[in-house]
Amino acid sequence: MQTRKVTWIVFVFITMFTPSIGAVEKINISKKQAEKSEWTTTFYSAKFTNGTLHELLQFESEITNNKIYILALTRKLNTFYKKFDWEVEGQISKNVGPRQKNWELNIPIIIRWNILKFQRKILKSFAAGVGLSYASKPPEYEIDLQGDSSKLLLYSMVEIDFFLPNYPSLFFVARIHHRSTMFQFFNQNNRGASNALGIGLKYRF
Repeated sequence: MQTRKVTWIVFVFITMFTPSIGAVEKINISKKQAEKSEWTTTFYSAKFTNGTLHELLQFESEITNNKIYILALTRKLNTFYKKFDWEVEGQISKNVGPRQKNWELNIPIIIRWNILKFQRKILKSFAAGVGLSYASKPPEYEIDLQGDSSKLLLYSMVEIDFFLPNYPSLFFVARIHHRSTMFQFFNQNNRGASNALGIGLKYRF
């Protein structure tokens, strides 16, 4: 009698906490559908730093109280070598903080490396992009930091995406948001611009 009781408890526990075959198949189908989709939207918030891009990558710059909120729409253009994608992205962002109160539009071309399958339990992809950035007015924070700035500058980004368990269409994103004069091409009085480090969510639909 005691053995039957224990067996029944084990059966109920396994039934409650183990996904059914149908549920697993549904998740796998959702993953395949998400991977075929050519459109994603990303929302992330980033904080500006007071150093150069090189200093940011070496964790030597300080985070400031100036923030940026970005909404992006991305479309995959082409896949090559099976694991690499070309993408185009449009961003609209709002800069807020003591020295940032402008709007910003960014249009980068992105190359994305989709991580190998055995690594994809955590990492989804790594991406880098470059394009143009247009601010509604020369950002005051960039002027404070570099002495001058311009509405139109070069935009570049670096992004890492992470899988979220049981949510095949939703991803956690970490991104570097960078505006630059491109070696003073856009502004001869400014050798840099601004850098921000942000996190957010990406949805593939």
